[in-house]
Amino acid sequence: MTFTVGQNIRLIRMMRGKKQKEMAKEAQIPPKRLGEIENGLRDANPSEVQSLTAALNVPAQVLEKNWSDGSIFNNFHNTSEEQYTNIAHQTNANRELLEEYITELKQDKAALRAELQLLRQENARLLQSEAAMQAELRLMKASK
Repeated sequence: MTFTVGQNIRLIRMMRGKKQKEMAKEAQIPPKRLGEIENGLRDANPSEVQSLTAALNVPAQVLEKNWSDGSIFNNFHNTSEEQYTNIAHQTNANRELLEEYITELKQDKAALRAELQLLRQENARLLQSEAAMQAELRLMKASK
């Protein structure tokens, strides 16, 4: 298994117990940009690599190295069992937040559907009213 620079950044960040937003702030990089880098959607430019290495306190070569032998865990393993537990708790907390957000979105969707249904009914009523007014207008014109 090989790691990209972004994957190395994520792995070391997590081993250090840092959240992505915290890391982005320390590196003075927008969180969205850091996420794109970590997910391999964009390459970090030299300035970003410099900021990230400073925030992680590692040389740039560490981020660029192929750690396929798994030695990254030995070389930069200053993560305690407690920190791994914290990472697991953060992951669970993030999962719970996402589940809450999804529930809210589903509720919003249901509310919007109900509102759309009311708007359609109102539109149908207005169209009927308009048709009735046009018919009445035609009768008035015809009787003159």
